[in-house]
Amino acid sequence: MNSFEVTLREQVEESRARLESAVRHDESAEVHRHSARLADLLDRASSHGFDTTKWLDPSALAQVRDAT
Repeated sequence: MNSFEVTLREQVEESRARLESAVRHDESAEVHRHSARLADLLDRASSHGFDTTKWLDPSALAQVRDAT
């Protein structure tokens, strides 16, 4: 795994944690913001050929799709 992929994965995990917190605290603007960030990061990773299917669990992916 190269450093670019490591950095992307770390950013995905950080955004996922922030999204989870925003959902828990019912902060709709933050849910949208962190979902958009996650979608952007996953798109960027995919465009570089990284397989992101195991980076997030299905429920987190559903939240991203629902909020963006």
